[in-house]
Amino acid sequence: MSESGDALATFDIYLTVMDCRNQLGKSTHGPAGVGTPPVGMVELQTMKRKLRECSELYGDAGFMEGKWLALAAQQGSIEAKLYYTIDTAMVLGDPFERLNNPESIIAWKENAATYLHDVAATGNLDAVLRLSDAYDRGLIVQKNREMAYAYALAANRIQTGLSAPITMRDLEEGLSIKQRESAVALSRQIYSSCCEP
Repeated sequence: MSESGDALATFDIYLTVMDCRNQLGKSTHGPAGVGTPPVGMVELQTMKRKLRECSELYGDAGFMEGKWLALAAQQGSIEAKLYYTIDTAMVLGDPFERLNNPESIIAWKENAATYLHDVAATGNLDAVLRLSDAYDRGLIVQKNREMAYAYALAANRIQTGLSAPITMRDLEEGLSIKQRESAVALSRQIYSSCCEP
């Protein structure tokens, strides 16, 4: 299904790979209290079953190392587009791979910005909040406090009281009156384009 372009199937593969990596990273050995929480019988049986299932997949390097998240995002999965902006290790690889391929970071930033804007346009609150944070920090997009404030205001319109007053004051701080007015107008545009019935 993934090969035929099914974004949900591809995203399910990504989730399965992540689940297996997490399961294979856990140890059921060792005394309780020394890095391993005590495990009940039901949990132990579930872990053993998952380890058996995952060990079969783990031998297939193509499956476990596939770029499933990037593919699911390209295929249009909203969840994958959000995860793409967060799970950089699955998209870009380990830090050594990143150092050897700085172009991949530029491509990731461009894709991540596009994906966040696409998903925010659907009214997805998480994407609107991530855009506010992205503009505030300047990691995915160029830092722009006015846009950060506008997206935070739009998020508060989607769900009232979402951002704490302190956060809103922090975003507002340093903006001129004209920039604040512009941000309010932008927030209305953002909200009307994504969320007005």
